[in-house]
Amino acid sequence: MAKSTKEIEYEIRDLIISQKDKGMRYAAIYNYVKPVISMCKLSDKMINRKRIEKFMPPNVRTKKTTAYEHPDIAKLLEVADERMKVVILLCSSAGLRIGAIPDLNWGSQQEVAGGDVYHVL
Repeated sequence: MAKSTKEIEYEIRDLIISQKDKGMRYAAIYNYVKPVISMCKLSDKMINRKRIEKFMPPNVRTKKTTAYEHPDIAKLLEVADERMKVVILLCSSAGLRIGAIPDLNWGSQQEVAGGDVYHVL
């Protein structure tokens, strides 16, 4: 016998509450809930996701990472050699990640304003 949408919602709610009591965070609980909701969509069971979302714990970012600011970049430039200064300035000005540096070649740049300034493509 197929369950009604209310029964499914109650079971999802109970799962969320039990996992929250065990100390699980939003992302971990969401990994359990999302496939069930997707399966209900495929089965044409309309689940009230807003009601389910009310029981989820708050989504708190645990990593405290931020972008480098001017004093941080200045400290890096003080101790870097000439090659690393180029990498630091290129990454900070163009918004590149370190992994993008090896893929750059002469074709990755375009001359702007008479040759002293280049645009990274």
